[in-house]
Amino acid sequence: MRILASLGIPTVSVVSGGKISHVRTEHVWVEAYVPYQYYRGAGPMKGQKIWVPLDPSFKQHEKIEGLDLSSIIDIDTEASIEGFKDGIIVSDKLLSVSRVNVQSVSEKIENVDAKIEEFINQKGLEKIKSEELIGGKRIIPQDLDMLPLSLPYKVDAVYEKTSVVPKELRENIVFSIGSNYTGSNDFKYEAYILD
Repeated sequence: MRILASLGIPTVSVVSGGKISHVRTEHVWVEAYVPYQYYRGAGPMKGQKIWVPLDPSFKQHEKIEGLDLSSIIDIDTEASIEGFKDGIIVSDKLLSVSRVNVQSVSEKIENVDAKIEEFINQKGLEKIKSEELIGGKRIIPQDLDMLPLSLPYKVDAVYEKTSVVPKELRENIVFSIGSNYTGSNDFKYEAYILD
């Protein structure tokens, strides 16, 4: 929940019996104007068109445990972390780190990579997927026979409907190009895209 809030997504926890029982968050989905009976098996272009809510971002996942890499690479995690910390300076507010021994860190990472690669080659796991190696999650595919008529979650309220994305919610990329060929450093070209 803190992650959603830190990303600027309005999120509120609903507490019941002293524990968080639900999470209420703002979310965006789309609605498609389709001949709904066609998607229910009535045939091409049959029936009246209606607005159907769709949210392809909502997915179920299964957790993948992965391999126990600490036993495979035989590394002392605590000692490695202390080794990384040796000599570094961390700012008071934890916003910056300096004096990192990059060569030492690179050597340790290369050592770990070599041990993992050796294990993979010994066990014949060359075609293993990264999430099966280190763990992760996989989308559980849904094969729907019919287009659903509702969203897969409860909607408490709809705050706004729009046929275009509001300007303040659009992504902009600005390119600035400076040049000394014009005789000054004032030349600047800005292109706004995805607007």
